Amino acid sequence: MLKKIGILFLIVLCSLLVACGGTNEVVDEGNVLITFSDVKITELDAENARVTPDENLHDAAKDLLFQEMMLVEAEKAGITYEEFDLDALVNQTKQMFEYDEEAIAFLTAKSELYTISPEEYIDTIWKDGLKKKLIGNKYLMEQIDFAQKDEAEVAIEIEQIRNELLKKYDDQIKYHF
Repeated sequence: MLKKIGILFLIVLCSLLVACGGTNEVVDEGNVLITFSDVKITELDAENARVTPDENLHDAAKDLLFQEMMLVEAEKAGITYEEFDLDALVNQTKQMFEYDEEAIAFLTAKSELYTISPEEYIDTIWKDGLKKKLIGNKYLMEQIDFAQKDEAEVAIEIEQIRNELLKKYDDQIKYHF
């Protein structure tokens, strides 16, 4: 179990470190990019989810859509997260924020999107995102045998899952771009 938590944290950490660039793009928090069931994915959500500064907002919104579809599937399957795991990831983020210049820059930029302090961002928006990632990753672990596949095979299987969910929920998805 600790190995799986470590792998999940590594995924989150890599996303954090890769995403350290800022953006000059004006973000409209009310502009809805995708509607899925009763979930609205806005430009602000997409900007917050961007992994790299040059990632397209529409691609980031599509990644959020995939995450939301996985959450629905995970709920149906009874997949949840451990509060201990979430708290550990939040605490590790707070520790990184104390000394890691890239983490400080990243979290400060993300918190500025919401006009809140980095500490508030970590305790609210970041924590919620980590919770969703924990659930989504557990869902993927139920679907894919990560130990038996290389990175390319995993990527192919994740894309297959994404496509299957897009087909399954096609009637509940509306793109606004």
